[in-house]
Amino acid sequence: MESALIVLLDKIPSWVIWFIPIVWLAPKFFGLRIIRKTHGGVKFTTPIKFKTLLNLREWSLLPPFMPSDTATVIPISPGICLYNKLLSDIEIYPTARQTTNLQYQALVTNDEHSIAVSTIIAYEVTDLVRAFGETWDVEDLIKDISLARVRLLLTTMSFAEIIEDQASIDESLTKVIKADLEEYGIQVIKAYFTDLAPSSNTLFMGANGSSLLPTPINEENRNAS
Repeated sequence: MESALIVLLDKIPSWVIWFIPIVWLAPKFFGLRIIRKTHGGVKFTTPIKFKTLLNLREWSLLPPFMPSDTATVIPISPGICLYNKLLSDIEIYPTARQTTNLQYQALVTNDEHSIAVSTIIAYEVTDLVRAFGETWDVEDLIKDISLARVRLLLTTMSFAEIIEDQASIDESLTKVIKADLEEYGIQVIKAYFTDLAPSSNTLFMGANGSSLLPTPINEENRNAS
């Protein structure tokens, strides 16, 4: 058995024997990702200072050990991305047009009318370095800023003003949300209300982060009040 194994190894070229551990170790140190045309990415990395690599005083007892610059964020374009797993990490995110549905909001106008509104935000992430370099969760950022802007806009208006010209309100809402999110590399295309109606109260539904379900005011209750 041993002699047969020796004969077999003798017939294998030496370069193949050296190639086997390289193939096994490569995935441990290097990563390969394919980024779609509709996506982009960022690479969080610590650049190595190759100019001072031979200077032992520049080395550290902590990772990455070798002389390096401060951590940085580098954009990644669509295509094939090869990166070093030991010194970097990547994040991939859609850059094509997308939408987010905001949860129902129960608000009170400045003339004390209760309303329930639901909003959709259409947007694109145009600068992933700013989006991921300055925020932790892009989607939560969009929702938080948009919900706050909806409240600030509608609670300063009367119910009649809201009903009279909803198209103008959509434009105003788009303008203020766009200004807030632009500094984070997020381009707001359109913000608009999908539901906007008077509401007597709201019910909490669901067990996990309950959403709001509006209870509309019917004509009989409105006339009675």
